[in-house]
Amino acid sequence: MSLASRSALSSGYVSEFANQGPTLANAPLDGQEYRVAGSGVSTDYAAALLETLGGSVARSPGDHDPHPAIEWARSGSMALTGPA
Repeated sequence: MSLASRSALSSGYVSEFANQGPTLANAPLDGQEYRVAGSGVSTDYAAALLETLGGSVARSPGDHDPHPAIEWARSGSMALTGPA
């Protein structure tokens, strides 16, 4: 068992793999409902993260997320790392 796995077990959080991905026992967002609007990589990631932490996510139509490379450039990271 890896150090990260032992740490997760000792803190009370245990990953369980189900059809919809990993979930947490004693999830910090258990029972809370969230609405995530839009589509694309960022929106999908946000919904998956909320669900992994125990939240209930309702998806609704909205704007499509910009490509991750565009967001990377807008964030100022290109100034630090140079062009891709």
